[in-house]
Amino acid sequence: MSYPFALHSIGRSYDWDLHIVNHQLHVQSRSCTGTRIQNGAGSTNSKILPCDKCHGLSFNSNLMGIQHRISRGTHENTTNAYLPIAALWNKLNLYRDRINNLRLLHFNAHKRLASCMRTMAEYNRFMMAIASGSVQRIGALVRVALRNGSAIGGILRKIDDAAGGLYKPKDYTEKEKMRAVLFYRLGGARVAEFAYCSSGLPSLRTTQQYSRLFNHPLRPSPSNPLITEIQHNIDVTFVHAASEPVAPDLGDTRIVAPYYVLMVDEIKVEERPCWDSETNKILGICREHSAKLSLDFCLLDDLEIICNALAEGGAHVATEATVVAIGMMSKDTRVYGSRPILISGSCKRESASEHAKILNTVIMACHSRSDILSARMLCIASDGESRRGSALVQITCKAMLHENSPIYPLLHLLPLMNLLVGDDDITCDKDYKHVLKRLRMLLIREAGTFIGDIHITPAVTRAHLVSNGMPGYQASYLLNPHDKQDVVLALKLLKAIWELPPPSDLTRPGFASSRTALNTLGKLFYHTVIPYLDTQLSLKEQLQHLSTAAHIALFLYTWNSARTKFMPTQLYSDLMIMIKNAYFCIAKVKIMFPNMDHDFYLVLLGTDRLEVSFGILRTMIGNDCNADVLQLSSRLSNVTECATILAEHPEWDRSPRRLHLKPITSPDTVTQKSDHINPASWLGDVNVKEVVLATCWKLGRINAEKICPIAKQHLEDLEANTNVDILQPFG
Repeated sequence: MSYPFALHSIGRSYDWDLHIVNHQLHVQSRSCTGTRIQNGAGSTNSKILPCDKCHGLSFNSNLMGIQHRISRGTHENTTNAYLPIAALWNKLNLYRDRINNLRLLHFNAHKRLASCMRTMAEYNRFMMAIASGSVQRIGALVRVALRNGSAIGGILRKIDDAAGGLYKPKDYTEKEKMRAVLFYRLGGARVAEFAYCSSGLPSLRTTQQYSRLFNHPLRPSPSNPLITEIQHNIDVTFVHAASEPVAPDLGDTRIVAPYYVLMVDEIKVEERPCWDSETNKILGICREHSAKLSLDFCLLDDLEIICNALAEGGAHVATEATVVAIGMMSKDTRVYGSRPILISGSCKRESASEHAKILNTVIMACHSRSDILSARMLCIASDGESRRGSALVQITCKAMLHENSPIYPLLHLLPLMNLLVGDDDITCDKDYKHVLKRLRMLLIREAGTFIGDIHITPAVTRAHLVSNGMPGYQASYLLNPHDKQDVVLALKLLKAIWELPPPSDLTRPGFASSRTALNTLGKLFYHTVIPYLDTQLSLKEQLQHLSTAAHIALFLYTWNSARTKFMPTQLYSDLMIMIKNAYFCIAKVKIMFPNMDHDFYLVLLGTDRLEVSFGILRTMIGNDCNADVLQLSSRLSNVTECATILAEHPEWDRSPRRLHLKPITSPDTVTQKSDHINPASWLGDVNVKEVVLATCWKLGRINAEKICPIAKQHLEDLEANTNVDILQPFG
């Protein structure tokens, strides 16, 4: 039935009544007058028509609307009174379904809420388990559980098992493995086991598998170093260390950098002979006097001959060990650590020529392993030791730079630059920290220093520091002559000198002249030190500072023939060697990478990385004892690995206080952000492509002439003499 009967029950009045006749619905007007017959009654064509009132219902708007809804259907939002019975029934079924769905949704929401409450309770348990600290390496446990698809319930069960000692996750991160290697290398197997039991780090066996150099110790030289011994150490350091499959993230050291520095230094050793089971040699005898001795140990007679030679003075027990290491010039923290390739005991009695032979042997060994190193040797770096300095002069100052050399066009335009080089244009270098310490000696030595005709003594220096507001006790501390190895103390004194203000017009003439002299000396200190400590400097600015320092030092050393009255000859030579080497190294790099972007870090020159290795070695063996030559070789095998890890994670390391230099980002600011200046901390542009050496050298000279106006004519006179350069100031 499609008629909406409910319309007649909502209080509205309509003009018709409904009649059902023979299952048909008829509408009759309430004002019906009956029917009328058209075309005559009784005719065969007559029709029975409704009366006018009933016929008028055809045009009733309400009835027309009902007919329209019956024929077209009703809208879903139509009120119930206008709906027919079938539509009402359908709507009732629809509402019944909706109610059932809402009931199901409510029931499911209750279930989900209960599940969420249980999950929240489990997460609260998880949080309390973390806070309790009863489970070690809970991060690894969660990581493994999530990888296996476990939910919070499964994770809690694993935590309960771990707390009860029934489960221990073995998923170690690279950091944890590296930390375990450090514990093992620095503290030994006992400390590694302690870290495993107390902190959940990898076990000793896992650590040994991860460590790269466990089965490949270095080979010390029992007598004069042989090229085969050095080649073996190069193979150990650069081939075996890179071929360990368990340590890929420490880098492939066979492809590290296109050039490197050869670093040479000595370290004190325990004075005792020892037997090396790998080579069957007696170690610990000085190389200078062991050439005529057989150091093989087969019988007691062999040992008696060695003991007799020691007793008669024909040979000596080594007091120091010469260590030669390769330092790759790379910004990659996994690469630029020092890598020892020679360990040789010495009694400190060899001549410069004998020492030069040893260094030449090392150079030949490096060249013979060029296929492994895949890099060029830029220079040989050393500290200020005089015997080695003379040996390096024999190696690196053989002849003038040839005109056919690739770097000649870049360097011959530098007036007063020393162009003496060795084979393959090799030069020597001096560590800037050693130069810095010895610059401090100018101010604390009893003889003082002369700046022109002004004599600067420690008392004069102290008076000027105190007049600038420094407490007297602090000035005395900075000028302490008994502490000559503290790099930080040296930097503080040099910085205090270059920060002295110029004299005022009211200053006494004598005091003013000494202040002016100290200002000039302070400029020398500033331009020497700041290229290595100001991490904001670009490579061009670093070279300009070094050029300024070179020209100021040359002027003060030659002015009025001051010579050693201004600065000891060895210190002057080392300063100029350091500056010269910086220019030569950059020239070589520019030739290696013509018109290419390539970064060069001056802070990687020198022997600082080898000093870092010695510091790690002291951590291994203790500060109050020394290692013998055999122990030194085994420890140095591991030092490289430790240095590599600490370079990659400097936040784990704190360098020795006396060797610790913080970056200077401005003339008055020392930052606290870094414990060690390295390529990662350098912010300036060090791209060699943008560097023009002649321009940097010239700008440095112009700056020096501004600092010392009287130096301009003096430097021009020196330049006029073709035999004069920065290393030969008097020709």
